[in-house]
Amino acid sequence: MITSPSVKNFSNSRVMKQRFDQAAARVSEKNETIDKLESMAEGFLTLDQTEFDQDKDPGSVAVADDKGIIAYAQANPFGGVMSFDYLNEKADKVEEFSISMGMTGTTYVMDTNGLRTEVYQDGNGLLAIMESLDSIAPPATEEPKESDKPKEDEKPQEK
Repeated sequence: MITSPSVKNFSNSRVMKQRFDQAAARVSEKNETIDKLESMAEGFLTLDQTEFDQDKDPGSVAVADDKGIIAYAQANPFGGVMSFDYLNEKADKVEEFSISMGMTGTTYVMDTNGLRTEVYQDGNGLLAIMESLDSIAPPATEEPKESDKPKEDEKPQEK
């Protein structure tokens, strides 16, 4: 006889508290990853247009040194970071960090010596930026048609 798997009991308060704590810990870990990468990228963006910036375009920063650190960050037009790539190759440790924006969300990746953490945050991608641009863009004005323009004899007389 085949039996279906048992229905999980959600009335046990100890089990529910344990599940809630695990979910809260996962959210906290995701937020820590996002905060760490965004603060690193914003730190590099403060170098924009300084002598350390090897990318002369405003809104993006490229930094490289002889110690094996390479970083590139691009600012979001509405504040914050649009993309970020960081590579630190030392003899004992290799670190790779990145922020990449897709159409619907942003991916945050931390890779230290092969230990990879990846977080995807939905709702803050390129579509959200385009929607923000549309909301602040002035409405397109159309030129009045010839038939809509007042005729010379219909214009009010100046006194």
